[in-house]
Amino acid sequence: EELYAASAYLSKEPIQIGTLRGQDLGKAFVLSVIGIGTLLATIAVVTGNNWAQPLLDLFKDLK
Repeated sequence: EELYAASAYLSKEPIQIGTLRGQDLGKAFVLSVIGIGTLLATIAVVTGNNWAQPLLDLFKDLK
């Protein structure tokens, strides 16, 4: 991946740079969703609220 990024940066081709930008935004989105979900699930478990239990059960079933 880094080799592809370096190649796109050095060639300065707009399509390759746009592709990399899209991938980076996608990764940032997924990381944000994972982080927010982890934080919310942790808060729900620590406080004893059951509002997140259906979501936690859904992810347990994805094994």
